[in-house]
Amino acid sequence: MEQPHLVATIHRIVWIALIAALLAVSAQFPIPIGPVPISLQTLFVLLSGLLLGPRNGVIAILLYIGAGAIGLPVFAGGQAGLGTLLWGPTSGYLWGWCLAAFVTGLSVYNGRTPLFATCVIICVLADCLFMLSGWLRLASVQNITLLQAFSVGVAPFLIGEAIKCVAAASIYRYLKAHRLLPR
Repeated sequence: MEQPHLVATIHRIVWIALIAALLAVSAQFPIPIGPVPISLQTLFVLLSGLLLGPRNGVIAILLYIGAGAIGLPVFAGGQAGLGTLLWGPTSGYLWGWCLAAFVTGLSVYNGRTPLFATCVIICVLADCLFMLSGWLRLASVQNITLLQAFSVGVAPFLIGEAIKCVAAASIYRYLKAHRLLPR
């Protein structure tokens, strides 16, 4: 194996681990407002795809989910275990993050840097996908109506998610401009 390839591989692995770790750390400081807390995790979900591409972005999310599945207290508020992943009120959001990372990753996969506005729109689309997944699963596991689930699992997050979309696009463009991405 030639040296530049090895360095690039190590760089990618470190970024995957870093994103998974940032997801875990940001989960430890939730703002409890109901069955779904506010956290910075979704910023790192969006960044996982933007920074790592579709495949590695999803790998970072799955690494985080796997850590929680085996019992490490990495989910919001120190939760862990398969029960949280399958029947917890946040389970739909957690699984929807894989789709969000894939979508944001596809947007930058060709190596071109999208315009800032395009990047924000892609993040909003990805946000909508995992919010939809979370909203539908929240209604199911909490046995509440879709309207009730929307009022506690989507509506309180809209402004914060918009801010995170702008932040993710800004961070991505900064790191891309300074050639700090693992590609």
